[in-house]
Amino acid sequence: MLNKKITVLKQLYSEKKQEVQRIIRYLIVGVLTTAVSFSLFWIFAYPLNIETNVANLMSIMGAIAFAYVTNKIYVYRSKTNSKADLLREAVSFVASRGLTILLEIGGVFLLATVLHYNKMLSKAAISILVVIANYIISQYFVFNQ
Repeated sequence: MLNKKITVLKQLYSEKKQEVQRIIRYLIVGVLTTAVSFSLFWIFAYPLNIETNVANLMSIMGAIAFAYVTNKIYVYRSKTNSKADLLREAVSFVASRGLTILLEIGGVFLLATVLHYNKMLSKAAISILVVIANYIISQYFVFNQ
């Protein structure tokens, strides 16, 4: 009976350890994704002199592509068995990011414009919610962990 309890405790510890490691990998990839987004924006906006909003959209698209690949490989270690599965996973990822972009735009608008909170604090608060939402959506709906 004691051996069974010890086995259960070891299994719980192992599962929690894996979850913490996945969250750490997710945060690291998130920082790198942000760096990719800012770097691409700078390249498009300054040396290439592309219009600001177009440069921003292009940098977001590049960052989402980077985020998909790095989340698939390093965070969730997702394996797909066919091109159809890969396509479904990629489309799900991009669609989920589209939803959370709307959450971010709407949340910042609500806090900063409607409720007149500080713009940067509004952006920071909503960004935390977006990071959490992206993690949950990726974990349970995109990469099916």
